Amino acid sequence: MTAQHHAPPSNRGELRIVDVLRQHAETYRAAHRPDSAVDRVLSRIQACRTAALGGHLVHCRDCGTSSPVYNSCQDRHCPNCQGLAQAKWAEARMETMLPVAHFQVVFTLPSGLRPLARRHPRFLYDVMMRAAAETLKQLGEQRLHAQLATIAVLHTWNRSLSFHPHVHFLVSAGGLRQDGQAWVDSHPRYLFPTRILSAMFRGKVMAAIQKAHAADGIAFASGREASGKVLAGLRRPLRSKAWVVHVEPPAGRDPIGAVKYLAQYVQKIAIGNSRLVSATDESVTFKTRNGGLETLSGVEFVRRYLLHVLPKGFRKVRYYGLMASGNLAGKLETARRLLTGAATESSPPVEAVAVETEDSTSGESWETAAVRLLGWDPGVCHHCGSRNLEVMWLPPISSWSWDSS
Repeated sequence: MTAQHHAPPSNRGELRIVDVLRQHAETYRAAHRPDSAVDRVLSRIQACRTAALGGHLVHCRDCGTSSPVYNSCQDRHCPNCQGLAQAKWAEARMETMLPVAHFQVVFTLPSGLRPLARRHPRFLYDVMMRAAAETLKQLGEQRLHAQLATIAVLHTWNRSLSFHPHVHFLVSAGGLRQDGQAWVDSHPRYLFPTRILSAMFRGKVMAAIQKAHAADGIAFASGREASGKVLAGLRRPLRSKAWVVHVEPPAGRDPIGAVKYLAQYVQKIAIGNSRLVSATDESVTFKTRNGGLETLSGVEFVRRYLLHVLPKGFRKVRYYGLMASGNLAGKLETARRLLTGAATESSPPVEAVAVETEDSTSGESWETAAVRLLGWDPGVCHHCGSRNLEVMWLPPISSWSWDSS
């Protein structure tokens, strides 16, 4: 991957996740010997916005100030990066969101399946997202006789950074009737019964696991016989208890606010700088839930952070129903027209939003987007405000070569 652009100046005095990861990276490597994919992510984070990736020397001809601005690694797991991509994703979603209330629905993988998710993350994450989406789709068709608009974002952490896979959905409070001639509202405070959501989700996930195991697609343990025994031992307790599905009513909230919330986790993972309380050579303390604090050793903090590195190329943001790329130009715009009673000439071009990955590109330069979305102008001297700048290229001090993940 080639480093793309530099980032706005930051307050060097603030505690930063990236500094904690760099500080304890080598000790973590010695203790845990990470696999090549995780080690590659950690290496990118270490190199991000340092001389290793090169950049530019910005010299102001008016005040005489010279500042090196180093390139970003642009890894989606890097706590340093993706601010602009996050803002662009949120903007694109806001333009396509229907003008209706939205429920937040969270499907959680039970603890008994988390070891399998660690062993086969690509498979289990995909099964989770597909099973949850299919559950919502079927209930929308059965109970509302309509097609919902949904956005799904995979999270793999809780507030303590422990491994806790779950999928957040934004779900429209209603849908386009199956004949496409009317919009059908759901109850404003009630979507579907959680016991039915839970049972359907559980059934679909377990069926997918059983099918893959029968086809030798996944294993719970080394050896088919041992793996089969583990699966048999898990099947009864997993099927006998309700799986956690949480439905949060709109409660009058603007759907744009929900998009902004999800946007925080689309490009970055697990924890932001604002939750850091203190960091020393030995430990890291950060905020958890309801004002609580947790203190971990530096090595354990790095280990937990890297638990959430996704498989290469895995799409953790997905669009279903009316939000699916194939429906943006047709069904979604029909639904918008029915809801607003007006033509939708002002709607964004489909090409700008019909993307099923969290990465988005457009003809707009990153400099222009930074000014418009972040209020940061890279063409202005941050010492005197002059635009009389001279920019000189700084080559990388070492050769970095990697694939995008």
